[in-house]
Amino acid sequence: MFILQFWLLHDKKYFLTIQIGLLVVIWILTPLYFWASWDYGIKWMGQSHTYSVVAEHIISLLLLSGLAIWARKSAHLAKVYLLNILLFCFLIWGAFPVLGELP
Repeated sequence: MFILQFWLLHDKKYFLTIQIGLLVVIWILTPLYFWASWDYGIKWMGQSHTYSVVAEHIISLLLLSGLAIWARKSAHLAKVYLLNILLFCFLIWGAFPVLGELP
């Protein structure tokens, strides 16, 4: 998915806007996901793991948001590409499935 998205959009004028849009969608979906699966995560993964996953998500999303703002201000293509790869690394690494399956 990453390679297809990158290949189709990397030379487009709105590539950074699309990346920021994906980041906004993740910001919206993440609290909904945690709200829906919180009890399940506490029960099966444990309290410390669940809280550490929440902390990891908040820190990662804040860092990605900072990178997006930095890339938007300077409009340097390397920063946009870095945002793109780190955003997809965040999604692949465990954005949603870390608490287990939704009940």
